Amino acid sequence: MRAWWWSIALGMVACSGGGETDGPSTQLQDDDDDDVGDDDDDAGVGLPDVYELARDDTNYCESQPAYEPTVPTSSNHWFSELEYDANGVVSGYELVEMYPNARFEESGITDCVVVWEVTGDVDDAVVGGTDIGLSVNLVIDVVETTCDPNPFEEETNLTAHYNVALTGEATRWYFDSGTEFAAGYGDDDYLSWFFDDCKLF
Repeated sequence: MRAWWWSIALGMVACSGGGETDGPSTQLQDDDDDDVGDDDDDAGVGLPDVYELARDDTNYCESQPAYEPTVPTSSNHWFSELEYDANGVVSGYELVEMYPNARFEESGITDCVVVWEVTGDVDDAVVGGTDIGLSVNLVIDVVETTCDPNPFEEETNLTAHYNVALTGEATRWYFDSGTEFAAGYGDDDYLSWFFDDCKLF
């Protein structure tokens, strides 16, 4: 389900990153050099901070050529940080920061964040040119999630398989279909990804 929805979203707008915003924040357990939930682990230290790279302006969708202000729309900034150990055990999180347009705000939603806890295992990649596969389970973190109502309430418990291409410290992420959905960074025990998109409601 997630792969299908993301393939639609990625077909509408291109990935991008950079900039800063005063949008929603959450205190998470992460492992890089930023100030978002640091947990004293050194995984990912020295790599670019995907949390900052994923943040774009709050009017991302409004800048797209096909944007229609009468349609409820959210500018979404996605990112994930994952660790994996010598036994191939994966843990971490994914989140999306959502910035609704004026039409969508009429339904009662405001700037907010949805967080999924991620667990899983390293396995074989099934997409040519990728190096490792990740079979993961994603469960919404109801404490850290601030969206109310939650537009992703039907995605409370998900499974997904990701294929990761590693080139130096850079990563590129693919669904089993071969569709690339994100880019990020990684080392021998840490992986990250980020992208921006628009979701219509």
